[in-house]
Amino acid sequence: IHACMVEGLKAAGLPQDAIQLVLTTDRAAVGEMLKGLAGNLDVIIPRGGKSLVGRVQTEARVPVFAHLEGICHLYVDRSAKLDMAVQIAVNAKMRRTGVCGAAE
Repeated sequence: IHACMVEGLKAAGLPQDAIQLVLTTDRAAVGEMLKGLAGNLDVIIPRGGKSLVGRVQTEARVPVFAHLEGICHLYVDRSAKLDMAVQIAVNAKMRRTGVCGAAE
């Protein structure tokens, strides 16, 4: 997701460092980010399990792009390669059913 967003910034002629990926699972650090880091954080996009996404939605003091449950639809166009579509669908939702997959 991060790489795609950086590419989008680049394509739009915007500074690529306008978006940051924070690689931490430290709960205290997450708590500080949810407070907005004294105005230095504009938005949070949580990536993780149900408990993390729920915490972010409850505690965040900055805007959040998130979901929690129930957005599991996948559209396959009639021109798609069916075998590829099945592989993508299985990977997107069934790889590990306890985590949020690409189709959720």
